Amino acid sequence: MKNQTLSAIAILLLMTSICGAELNEPDNSFGTKGIAEAIWTPTKSLNNGKIVLQNDGKIVQVGSNRSGSTTYGSDIIIARYTSSGVLDTSFDGDGKVTTDFFSSEPQYSDETAGAIAIQTDGKIIVGGTTRTDPNVRDNSGFDWTWWNCALVRYNKDGSLDTSFSTDGKVEINANIGSADGIFDIVLQPDGKIIAAGYYMVGYNNRFLIMRFNVDGRLDTTFGNSGYVREHFTENTLETASAVAIQDDGNIVVAGYGQGADGRHKISILRLTSSGALDTTFSNDGKLVMLSGHHSRGSDVVIDANGKIIVGGWTSGVSTSPNDREFLLIRFNSNGSLDTTFDIDGCVSTVFAGLTSSVSGIALQIDGKIIAYGSGRSSDYNYDLEIARYNTDGSLDTTFDSGDGKITANLSQYDYSANVVLQRDNKILVSAGRQSDDNSYAMLAVLRYGSMDISDAIYALKVVVGITPEKLGTATDINNDRKIGLIEGIYLLQTIEEQLE
Repeated sequence: MKNQTLSAIAILLLMTSICGAELNEPDNSFGTKGIAEAIWTPTKSLNNGKIVLQNDGKIVQVGSNRSGSTTYGSDIIIARYTSSGVLDTSFDGDGKVTTDFFSSEPQYSDETAGAIAIQTDGKIIVGGTTRTDPNVRDNSGFDWTWWNCALVRYNKDGSLDTSFSTDGKVEINANIGSADGIFDIVLQPDGKIIAAGYYMVGYNNRFLIMRFNVDGRLDTTFGNSGYVREHFTENTLETASAVAIQDDGNIVVAGYGQGADGRHKISILRLTSSGALDTTFSNDGKLVMLSGHHSRGSDVVIDANGKIIVGGWTSGVSTSPNDREFLLIRFNSNGSLDTTFDIDGCVSTVFAGLTSSVSGIALQIDGKIIAYGSGRSSDYNYDLEIARYNTDGSLDTTFDSGDGKITANLSQYDYSANVVLQRDNKILVSAGRQSDDNSYAMLAVLRYGSMDISDAIYALKVVVGITPEKLGTATDINNDRKIGLIEGIYLLQTIEEQLE
């Protein structure tokens, strides 16, 4: 009992020090006032992508930046930050890397990237698109056949890994004569790379899933010579936005499609590890559903119970058909809606602005769900938005100011790509912004607060091995939303009583 009590005291002291930041404010111990920045100049436009955490706590962020004077011509950009939120100078000297697929950039050449993963050896894999041919045009002056799938692998120091397709870069046209691209990647336990995105048939998008060996070559044992190309008969336009791997090796892909009626719908498929449709999921391996007037899927995660959670946006549920709101849907493993999640399996959340959209979702160790994205106000400003949900789909009122939602503003145009939870439950948000005069663009990582009251209590339960039933529900006694001396005395007294 003594050792358990000492452990509880130790973690309580730790939580007292780290729970002081309000959750609606950035963590001032990180970067500059809670924000880590990587600036590119000059710029014409910037797209921020996802962030990932290395095992050593460093943060890697990917995006793309167009710096030239032409309409096209963007490059892949990567920034790496230390755990304290400053650029890591051991990464290419200044913490930043710019990658161009071609030594002399054609006028209409582009590289974009929004997907990123870290191998077990610390190497960094980035997925996106590249466009190479400036000479071919359709009647509108634009040729979709330029776009190809792109993968890049970097060594830990930011240099290109020449053991990956000889020069560190892979360019693949998944459907000859059409456009295609990668929107998400995930690594299998054996190091093989699953990439999800789209390919085009005429002017219609289709789901595309590929698997690559660790050296960058297509894995021809997967699907049809390394490719899975799927079409949902209910849709005319469709794109795979996100991919996740289940514990059994099956692959879940989520995205959206547009039907003949013009309405956007959530589209999901599940593949076996060999790339075949898994017919134990929704009978044929594919599922299309509509929530509200329109709905799209942007991200997918698998929870500890094997349930599938898809995040995106919907319209016409609590707002008008023209306005968007956060959407979360939870499915059972067989593809049926999980009716223990807000009764019908679907949760929509309205923020103060006109349109809100989930860019991605993350799971806490206690099963709570973090959803993040961006929203537009009536004056066309874009803000970052975060919400936290309990495991039953209700908003977690212990998060932020009591309504379970956070809105943050960096500039006129703020976009969120994803969020990552640190081991201490601090929230890292990938963001990007551009100066009004286009003189610079900035990749940014925001870190919010830390464990709040409910998180801290959960950690204490884990440390001392007390079940929730024994400890009960502690309260924020002085209503300051912090773990302080008063709450500490109460928690320790309760723990001591339960351990006797």
